[in-house]
Amino acid sequence: MKPADKTAAVNAGLEKMAPGRMAAIKGDCCVPAPMGCGKPAKSFRDMLSLKEFSISGLCQECQDSIFACDEEETDEFDDRIDEYLDKHNLRG
Repeated sequence: MKPADKTAAVNAGLEKMAPGRMAAIKGDCCVPAPMGCGKPAKSFRDMLSLKEFSISGLCQECQDSIFACDEEETDEFDDRIDEYLDKHNLRG
């Protein structure tokens, strides 16, 4: 996969956080530990997860572990979205 287009400064910062990021993305692998697992990155849940891989180099499993939230947090977030949609008459 082609890494996401970023400025040289952003790429340098990302490489500092996850050394080997560019090579991992180009080789369709997760970045190595400690940021990722280093395993092949073969499937993604959706296009947003694939885009995240092109930026961070994290496979789906590592994305899930880093961005995970518990069920209570998810329910609270869903409730806040519902309130916003209702308040602004944005229901379809």
